[in-house]
Amino acid sequence: MKVVLSLDYSYTNYSISLYQLKRTKIIKIIGFYRNNNYKNNILFFLYLKNILNKNKITLSQIKYIIYGKTIGDIKNIKIIKCISKGIAYILNIPIIKISKLKALAFGAWFDFNHSYIISCMKISKFFYNIGVFELKLSEDDFHIPITLSKEKKINIKNKQIINNNDIKLYKFNKFIFTGKGVLFLNRLNLNGFIIKTLETERMPESTYIIRLALAKRIM
Repeated sequence: MKVVLSLDYSYTNYSISLYQLKRTKIIKIIGFYRNNNYKNNILFFLYLKNILNKNKITLSQIKYIIYGKTIGDIKNIKIIKCISKGIAYILNIPIIKISKLKALAFGAWFDFNHSYIISCMKISKFFYNIGVFELKLSEDDFHIPITLSKEKKINIKNKQIINNNDIKLYKFNKFIFTGKGVLFLNRLNLNGFIIKTLETERMPESTYIIRLALAKRIM
């Protein structure tokens, strides 16, 4: 049995997914869990161990670790990195990093079937990470988020966070926003342009992180 552990986070929640795989296909979802934010590595690791024990899974059964990455190094991702690197080092297994912004877009496509998505994630009081994606059908019949504009960190105090050329692109392709911070961005009233908001905040995306890794044939 090949078990894949997927980890993701937000400001208030952690998402942990355990999947049993046969080759590149999911044959069983072992577990999907969300819990309140832990403030240090030890508490989070104990929580993870408790989940594994409940499902009668040992660390040695884990063959891959996947976690969501983002621009910058905020506190929550440091915990995820530390736990992932520790387990990977002990078990000598690979770590796979998947863009959180792509996972947001991928999850929104699954839920709403919309092809043009702007993912926005709050990382501090004034800074957000933003990515612009189109969901395209791959040769394997997976819809994969293709980057249309490089993921970047923006300062919401700057009124010119989205330039006129980008606005023309967004209008033409009827983009929608997903992720924390989109309501604030629209309140800036950028050149009178408002982008439709899908959700103000999605939950952590460990399920879509692993599905995106499978769709991209990383494992």
